[in-house]
Amino acid sequence: MARVCYQRHRRGDFYLMRGRAPRRFPPPWSVEEQDACFVVRDANGQQLSYVSFEDEPGRSAANLLTRDEARRIAANTAKLPELLRRRQTWGVR
Repeated sequence: MARVCYQRHRRGDFYLMRGRAPRRFPPPWSVEEQDACFVVRDANGQQLSYVSFEDEPGRSAANLLTRDEARRIAANTAKLPELLRRRQTWGVR
């Protein structure tokens, strides 16, 4: 099984480490709404996550997220680079 870990570059870019080849996910990250999901993308347009939802809750046997829940999760995911950048300056005077 490949070892997966995330590292943050000094410029604020994110890397997904699998083996030896790092993958960059440059900020800012954005959220795009599609038919039944929200897509979080990095500055290069690479899809980072899909957050699915259903418009009419309760119709499916699966317990999918509501549109509002999915939007909030996608929006908070897109904020991660900025939140981690702020963390780096905590306690600096």
